[in-house]
Amino acid sequence: MDELKDLHYDAFISYRHSELDSFIAENLHRKLENFKLPRSVVPKVKSGKTRIERVFRDVDELPLSEDLSDPISKALKNSDYLITICTPRYPQSRWCMKEIEVFLQTHTRDHILVVLAEDEPVNSFPEILCYDDVKMTDENGKTVTVRREVEPLAADTRGENKKEILKAMNTAVIKICAAIFGLNYDELRQRHREQKLRRMAAVFGSIGAAVLAFAIFATIALIKISKQNITIKNNLAVSMANVSGQLLEDGRRLDAIYAVRSVLPEEGDYNAAALRALYQASGVYDVSRAYSPAADYEASAWLYDFKVSYDKKFILLNDAFSFYVYDIDTAELVLTGKMDVLSDVAFCGSEGLLVSGEEGTEYYPLSGGKSIETEIPAGMYLYQSPTDFMCFAVSDSEIIGVGEEGHIVFEEDLSAFFGGDEVNSTGVIVGGQYITLCFSGYEGEYILAADRSNGSVLYYFTDDRQTFPSAELSDGIVYMARSVYDPEGGLNTEVTATDLSDPRQTWTTVIDGFMIENVDMTLSDGFIYLCSAYEVAVLDRESGKVINRNSYPERVISGWTEDDGFYFIVEDGDVFYIADSYTGKVTDEFFRIAPGAPVSNACFVDGDLFCSFEQADYVTRYSDEISPYSGQLGDYYEGGYHDETDACGYLEEHFGIGTDTYLIEDAFFSDDGKYVFALLSDHTARIYDADDKDCTASFETADTMFDELVFSDITGGYILSGEKSYIFDDRFRVICITDRIVCEEDGGFILMNEEMEFFKVPYFDRKELLEIADRLLEGYEPPKNIREKYGI
Repeated sequence: MDELKDLHYDAFISYRHSELDSFIAENLHRKLENFKLPRSVVPKVKSGKTRIERVFRDVDELPLSEDLSDPISKALKNSDYLITICTPRYPQSRWCMKEIEVFLQTHTRDHILVVLAEDEPVNSFPEILCYDDVKMTDENGKTVTVRREVEPLAADTRGENKKEILKAMNTAVIKICAAIFGLNYDELRQRHREQKLRRMAAVFGSIGAAVLAFAIFATIALIKISKQNITIKNNLAVSMANVSGQLLEDGRRLDAIYAVRSVLPEEGDYNAAALRALYQASGVYDVSRAYSPAADYEASAWLYDFKVSYDKKFILLNDAFSFYVYDIDTAELVLTGKMDVLSDVAFCGSEGLLVSGEEGTEYYPLSGGKSIETEIPAGMYLYQSPTDFMCFAVSDSEIIGVGEEGHIVFEEDLSAFFGGDEVNSTGVIVGGQYITLCFSGYEGEYILAADRSNGSVLYYFTDDRQTFPSAELSDGIVYMARSVYDPEGGLNTEVTATDLSDPRQTWTTVIDGFMIENVDMTLSDGFIYLCSAYEVAVLDRESGKVINRNSYPERVISGWTEDDGFYFIVEDGDVFYIADSYTGKVTDEFFRIAPGAPVSNACFVDGDLFCSFEQADYVTRYSDEISPYSGQLGDYYEGGYHDETDACGYLEEHFGIGTDTYLIEDAFFSDDGKYVFALLSDHTARIYDADDKDCTASFETADTMFDELVFSDITGGYILSGEKSYIFDDRFRVICITDRIVCEEDGGFILMNEEMEFFKVPYFDRKELLEIADRLLEGYEPPKNIREKYGI
């Protein structure tokens, strides 16, 4: 294709490489290049062209690269118009969607011509063609982005069979050509009809006037085609299904339910994509142990920090001026407050929190009573205990232990340890028995380990280097990591272990080229995990030997120990697992729905993962909780049907579909023998009617294994099962994707997750699912900024 990459094209045809889509694209291509422009309208064509000379249609579906130098992207750039063949399969293709994106990089939207080839616009038109993001100024004078509905220029080629499709295509070609030549559609249609009549008159020139008149009349009657006037109605079902999926990825489950609930009627026809999105957002069939959004907690501005209470009943958020306390389970706002300058905030005691401001530090009871002024100085940093309700206030010269209702338990002046040096606190780690404090000054660095019950200093270390160290005291040993400069090797990290009973260092390890700035140190029974900005190193806790070290392209956010190993999450939401010398990405296993927005902060507390996001005002709690409607079973279940027929041979013999042509990965019959399922190597799944050979359903799937297609007496449709189960309605539309449905029992499903655990879950039809959604949304309204951002 290299020899064609610099050619100019009048149009580029974008389409899915399925049977119907390819048939329409091929015939449309031929008809466009054979279209004869009537002479009477040629003077009105401003471009001066008289015919469509060249149309690009790729015969093989090729992926686009990110670089516009590849042939497909080059052809898009060099094409005047983009023609999209829209079927329900078209928006599902990421390659087709990218063709639109690449085209819009160099063209305006009015140069995209839409051909409706199957189903209705709401199911076939991509969202990118139906909506546009425009910048507007709101009542406060701020520039906001608003989603605006647009109506693409569309032509209709739908028909019950290929004959009707070709007939409708004649009108579609005229409409497309009118746009390409810049002509009025009605005028071009009239002139084109007159041109055909003149040709027919020449053929019948020897026939008598009466016969000729009759022939002309009959011809006009035969070729008359009603004008197709497609208006895209204000139906947001497909758009809201996509928005719902994006909201789930952004950690906003209630908003995801809200978005799609609004476009699903309780009776009558519905959009399958919208119903599928509601099943996913509601989680009624979730029995996997993977993590997904369970709740979100709002602030009013971009977050500065968040903390979880020791008993995990509450979560505390703060931005630059305000704080917010939520009940973790119910996501209800318990307490909020505001200060002109908010230095820090933390839970204190079992029923309150400390708020440090410019003028002092106040204790706020969670019950909502009046705040109480404390004797704690203003501007101190506040640290919660991970093992009880204590809170510790730390400045550059002292540490204060604070208990219930803000009462001071102890005060310890630390200035004597610094010898008059002016220092800054660089880190505080509150452990089970000790508090480890790190300071950096003009004359060097200082590490202090204090008894958390009275603040007395048990260990003191100083060095004349300024390295911003990180340290932790555990089991009587101080582990410290700090940067050291090697004139020959550059900046390295030195890790030391010092036994308090013997002040000599137990071991010292230097990690070459490891950047310690903002390091996060985590201790387990046998290992030390060091997380820098883009690296993670694992050291043997006894010897200090480095047994694992890896770098990552995304910034490391936070890590935690679990399952005899170490998990950590990076900025793009990927999760990695380290055990001894093994390191691997486990995002797909860890998350059922992974974060779609950049993660800015995270903490793992008692089995739940809490995440905040870049330039966002909320925290999401990710949980591995299963559906509340499920009940775990102890018995082992097996599916009731496994097809042993040579369905691949049947497709080849009776359908003319050969494995060499379509690259069929697998095929089998439904349990009643009425349908044949085929999985193709391009990740397309097809279901054929075994008698009339029609393709009843076609969809893309990332799953690679299916083994049964059974009719469900419960749903009245079929269920396709393999790695997961796809539930179809009676029109063979996918309405739900779940963990594998093994069988049906007592009007419900027996589901199996990846851990081979079995659960019984009732079947929820559309009406019951909508009732569940309404209960979850009772009294809920998405915040204004979310409504504006997502267009809900």
